Amino acid sequence: MSFAGVRHRTMRRVGTVAVATAAMCALVAPSAMAEDTQPAVDPAAASGDTTGGLPVESFAWLVTKKKEKPLKGEITKKSSRATIEKLQTSLGWAGYEWLWVTGVMDGGTKLALEMLQGKYLLPVTGKADAKTVKQLAAVAGDGKLDPRCLGDGVTLCVSKDQRVTRYVKNGKVLKTLNTNFGPEKGHPKFGMYSATREGVFHTFDRQESAVSTLYGYVMPFWMGFDGGIGFHYSSYFDETGYIDTSMGCTTIDDYAGMKWLYDNSPLGTKVVVY
Repeated sequence: MSFAGVRHRTMRRVGTVAVATAAMCALVAPSAMAEDTQPAVDPAAASGDTTGGLPVESFAWLVTKKKEKPLKGEITKKSSRATIEKLQTSLGWAGYEWLWVTGVMDGGTKLALEMLQGKYLLPVTGKADAKTVKQLAAVAGDGKLDPRCLGDGVTLCVSKDQRVTRYVKNGKVLKTLNTNFGPEKGHPKFGMYSATREGVFHTFDRQESAVSTLYGYVMPFWMGFDGGIGFHYSSYFDETGYIDTSMGCTTIDDYAGMKWLYDNSPLGTKVVVY
């Protein structure tokens, strides 16, 4: 089961489109579609979050004062409360900020584990087995954002390891969206299967409905920031999850989330890819 089988998205029709002359990215040719099923628990319902995607206060970014030993081995409902709290905190640092730290292996924790497993193409069980915990420890970090994402104003903070884009305003994370990237060994001049370059950029182009001039791929809410590379919603990523890469763009699998990002990121917004 792919990530798309863990969380349901409703496909939406894209209206009138314009041609994005600089937009070069598109998606890898589709492979078999995963079965689309409705999850048993909704992320917002699981966490009690009714803020429309704002992070719960349990995750205070940038306050880690000491390095802790990484998670290791299987974690079950019989594990200590402190261990389960550490698991939930790590899941929050990995991009699931909506998850409450309860010290109990609850439905929200199960859903976050399923999402993590789907993202890294592990067996989707919702259990914190040793392999899942090892993957989580590798990507969660210690709760600190890249320092280039901090400061005044808005920054789109893109973590390739965690496969997310965070909307950061004045040093506070307001929204986190799943993100896909091009393969690491892409063409250096943004050709087919281009890599997503790391660095600091600024958005220079915005089109609510755009089409790739190279591939004819529809790209809703396009925001270019590095040559022909930019943010946009991807229906294919929405359907299939992480089984394929993008052609280099930072694609988003959430239509409403990408629209929110577009509406709240004016031209010239700072972008950090790391």
